[in-house]
Amino acid sequence: MNTQRKQQFGAFWKTQPITTASPPNSGCHLSLGRTSWIYGKILNGQPVTTIASGSYSLSAGVPLEASVRISGNTATVNLPDGTVQIITDTDIGTNAGPWATIEAFQNDAAADDRTGFYKSWLG
Repeated sequence: MNTQRKQQFGAFWKTQPITTASPPNSGCHLSLGRTSWIYGKILNGQPVTTIASGSYSLSAGVPLEASVRISGNTATVNLPDGTVQIITDTDIGTNAGPWATIEAFQNDAAADDRTGFYKSWLG
């Protein structure tokens, strides 16, 4: 299986049925906001476990660009502020799958920055 993949704003999943009760395992769950980021994993239907996180300062209303490249147990994350984070965890490679998903999420749609995608590349 080729575990080297690139994506923007999303997660890598193993191929298995998806239900709301049990999300598929993922070695890559990247969450980006205007002031912070979280890289985590999802295993055995549990909530996201944070592997790495940080903060930055970005302007409101400015499109963000980010990418993740998986190679074995290492994720190279290019963050919207131009920094690069190298994250290593055995679950990254073990749970990298043959397909990816992206998600636009807001805690409070009335107050949060607007979320959407201009373009994405998954593969």
